[in-house]
Amino acid sequence: MEVKEIPKNRPDTLTVVCILSFVGLGWRIFRSLMDAVAGTFTSNLTFILDDVVQDLESEDEPFTSFAAGIMTAVQKLMENISVIALIKILCSILALVGVILIWNLRKPGFYIYAVFRILILLIPVMVMGMNIISLSMVASGTVFTALFIVLYAIHLKYLK
Repeated sequence: MEVKEIPKNRPDTLTVVCILSFVGLGWRIFRSLMDAVAGTFTSNLTFILDDVVQDLESEDEPFTSFAAGIMTAVQKLMENISVIALIKILCSILALVGVILIWNLRKPGFYIYAVFRILILLIPVMVMGMNIISLSMVASGTVFTALFIVLYAIHLKYLK
């Protein structure tokens, strides 16, 4: 197997961003695999939360209705964690294809990467609907996704 040399015209900063993306997407794939495995167990435990949610909903306190909403969102997460994880694996692999294209200085890689990174962010909302858990999952990933898309966009002039 022949090892390709790094093209001479790839900026060092682009190389660093690509390497960080390889590591980050690899970690995301690993974590999603673990979530998919864990989801096979947690989806069977949602019945435990049914009683808790019913007890909380029967109270008239403002805090208990908020807590019931959170518990309902946790139930949805537990029921759908495997689906979310499998979709994230697929999108991460496709985003990785985009990074490989960027590594080889191919402009379509940027668009592939950006689309699938944004999809990774939106998956929890698409699967679970709008709730505090899905929105917090989106919010937690937004900064890094935006940062990397901007870093790649800065280097678009080097891509063909």
